[in-house]
Amino acid sequence: MLLQLELAVINLVLNARDAMPNGGELVIRTFKETSPIAGGAAAAGKRREFVGLEISDTGIGMPPEVAARAFEPFFTTKEAGRGTGLGLSMVYGFARQSGGSVSIRAQVGIGTTVTLLLPRSRPAPESDRAGATDLPQSTSA
Repeated sequence: MLLQLELAVINLVLNARDAMPNGGELVIRTFKETSPIAGGAAAAGKRREFVGLEISDTGIGMPPEVAARAFEPFFTTKEAGRGTGLGLSMVYGFARQSGGSVSIRAQVGIGTTVTLLLPRSRPAPESDRAGATDLPQSTSA
């Protein structure tokens, strides 16, 4: 999962760079978010924790019709040889497979922000018995 996160960040940063051919500002922000769990009465009052990663640029932005298609596989606005259209679809797939989500906000002439939300994991509980593992302790074959 760490490699997929690294590739997602690289794709988002490269897209931001390409959207700012004359320079600009790139901001990477992390945050935590808690959201209610969907599921009716059984999930009432329960909340799920996410770790957020937001990458913003002050580039050329995107019109709404382009932003709406940005996560489609092979969709690209780059000229031939400059992009495959797989970067943002890979980010989308990673987010969904991880149990999270990704969204995009863009405004022409202002810039673009991509927000990735990934479920927060908690450390495994420590055993109450020294040396205990979940593996069988028998050494017989």
